[in-house]
Amino acid sequence: MVTKLPKWSQNYRADASRLTYAKIQAASRSKVFIAIDLEWDESNPSQILEVGLAILDLRPRKLHPKRTPPSTWDIRPRHIIISENRDVHNSKYVRSNKFGFKFGKSYFTRDAKARETVQAVLDRYEPDEVVLVGHLMGNDLRRLEEWGVVLDEEIDVLDTAGLERVYMSRVNGRKVSLEGMCEELDVPYYRSDKLHNAGNDAFFTMAAFLEMCVVSD
Repeated sequence: MVTKLPKWSQNYRADASRLTYAKIQAASRSKVFIAIDLEWDESNPSQILEVGLAILDLRPRKLHPKRTPPSTWDIRPRHIIISENRDVHNSKYVRSNKFGFKFGKSYFTRDAKARETVQAVLDRYEPDEVVLVGHLMGNDLRRLEEWGVVLDEEIDVLDTAGLERVYMSRVNGRKVSLEGMCEELDVPYYRSDKLHNAGNDAFFTMAAFLEMCVVSD
């Protein structure tokens, strides 16, 4: 008896193409991958509480020679807490972990300055060098646009939720949470109690991307 393999859905096929594309872009050693994660007020989504950034610069001479292939040590994370909203904490859907950044120092910055900082990070590089990475990032992209952050049309966007289900060969399967992805991939330094901090989540997203898409020369 021949077992019939499931036919790939259009969405799954698109994710498979994106995983191949992501690996090619990483192998080109010409891109700067920037993971971004936002935390916002559950009762007022326009109110940003935290911003997490994690940068993996794979361009020539940006990595230490002894770190090929690159490791999580090459990821540069950053965590910003919006000072006006310092005392606003989510609790209904996710438990706030605002003060639990584990990969460096958190910076307290006013909303306008935080927005300028995110824009400056994106504008630091040529648009065709930048690949934005996130996990289930549709809402994050909407919040960025509403916040006033401008993404150049040449900036590529990769969602690790779609990449992960192809990497794990869950044909037409569901996309898992960041927690599920970290557990599936055994992401370094991950613990569930570190989640829901924007800086930690950005780091874990980039670490998962590194595991799936960045291979040795």
